Amino acid sequence: MRYTTEQGLALEAALAKTGVDAKCYIGMRYWHPFTEQALEEIKADGVNQLVVLPLYPHFSVSTSGSSLRALRQCFGKDMATWAQRIAHTVVPAWYDRPGYVSSVARLICDEVANFSADEASEGVHVLFSAHGVPQSYVKAGDPYQKQIVECVSLISEHLPKTTTVHLSFQSRVGPIEWLRPYTDDKIRELGEVSPTPPPPL
Repeated sequence: MRYTTEQGLALEAALAKTGVDAKCYIGMRYWHPFTEQALEEIKADGVNQLVVLPLYPHFSVSTSGSSLRALRQCFGKDMATWAQRIAHTVVPAWYDRPGYVSSVARLICDEVANFSADEASEGVHVLFSAHGVPQSYVKAGDPYQKQIVECVSLISEHLPKTTTVHLSFQSRVGPIEWLRPYTDDKIRELGEVSPTPPPPL
């Protein structure tokens, strides 16, 4: 909550520099402040234009989609306000925004720079471990996997050419097929060491 509040304040400050007088409200699905609480604050403040910004950079029906469905349900309970008095728009995804891409790349480059020359000479690998979704979601049209792959590609363009980039997916649940490769499998694969050849006779 502290980090999200700080993000909101930073966004307000950035918008103010462009001449936009805006206030950020925080609404969460599973903890305070809930979405309903944020909407009540928005109404009480007399807001007439609203931008809905999910904090998931990539869109999936299971993340941003779920939050937006909950928001639509709230709107449906007060159509007089949300359909007539307050105009709103939605930012569905922002994984490809230059600022986001460059900030993630900068974090990675800072870590890569910590390797000594000897360590770096052995090869530096960067593993992106994204939250997985069931394969059935992707087959049904969920853009999440495509957006993740595009995002990793964009970030990789800013990384040192000496790095090798990998992508895997974590947090699968249940017996159904999720996006592959799984992170635990990928880590084992990367950790495998080629057997040392026998010394010459």
